Amino acid sequence: MMKPQKLMMFAILIVIAALLALQSGKEGENDGPLHGNAFSLDTDKIRSDGLRLYNGACIQCHGIEARGSSFGPPLVHEIYRPSHHSDQAFALAALQGVTAHHWDYGDMPAIEGISQTDLAMITAYIRYLQRKAGIK
Repeated sequence: MMKPQKLMMFAILIVIAALLALQSGKEGENDGPLHGNAFSLDTDKIRSDGLRLYNGACIQCHGIEARGSSFGPPLVHEIYRPSHHSDQAFALAALQGVTAHHWDYGDMPAIEGISQTDLAMITAYIRYLQRKAGIK
């Protein structure tokens, strides 16, 4: 049986690979197992599911569109760019909690009952918001 961290990383890698495959060509171009109609991933649905899940588990502390609140830091911030805080770091923070180290909001508790699939969609939504804000 895979450890939760490895399973989460695997799920995130699947989502990332699928997103990259979608960006690599338009429908009908480069038909193959990851292109065209042979493989399709509804990124709008992933974003909307990620938003729904974010609103249920994260918005209370991290605010609307992950802009932060008086209870938690913004996730749409340079500190949380992918090269500094990986997708796995986001997942581990939610699964295990994290000791405060960038902000003065206090420690983040683990989020009870959240699945690794939910975390992958929430992370995809947050990364979308970051890209929209110019954070890469």
